[in-house]
Amino acid sequence: MHLDAARLFDGVIGEGVDLKAYAACFDSMSICLTKGVGAPMGSIILGKKSFIERAKWFRKMLGGGTRQPGMMATPALAALEYSIPRSPSVHKMAKTAASEIEALGYKFSLPVQTK
Repeated sequence: MHLDAARLFDGVIGEGVDLKAYAACFDSMSICLTKGVGAPMGSIILGKKSFIERAKWFRKMLGGGTRQPGMMATPALAALEYSIPRSPSVHKMAKTAASEIEALGYKFSLPVQTK
């Protein structure tokens, strides 16, 4: 089973779920690095070697290759190293902001979620 994990890091951190245990439920995953992580572009695809080789073949056949990918990989890595460790505090700040807004007398029509 494949997981489109666009906001995986926010979800597991917000719910307190172990990332490795969650990922073990799937055969492959695609993680977008722009949503939740804050990289300017990029995604990570994870799976068994045969799956990755086939995905690379499809990427090449569909014209998805990129020259000089280092200039995209560097800011993506920086975003991962910066954003993931900060995520628990960002979730806490979002909950605090919602509480402060409610304290002013405003009501949310749906429960506040930070993930």
